[in-house]
Amino acid sequence: MVAFKTIYNWLYDGLIDLNLSVLRRKGKSRQPKETRGRFRIGTPIAKRPKEV
Repeated sequence: MVAFKTIYNWLYDGLIDLNLSVLRRKGKSRQPKETRGRFRIGTPIAKRPKEV
């Protein structure tokens, strides 16, 4: 018996000709990118208008 992970690897590598949309797990899932601990960088102080 072949594990489902092996079959999915074969599909991703193109060894089995099958559309991924017919499978229960519709392709590789992406995890959300980690954003904690990072600051959003805006306009630098030198490029801001003088009125501010």
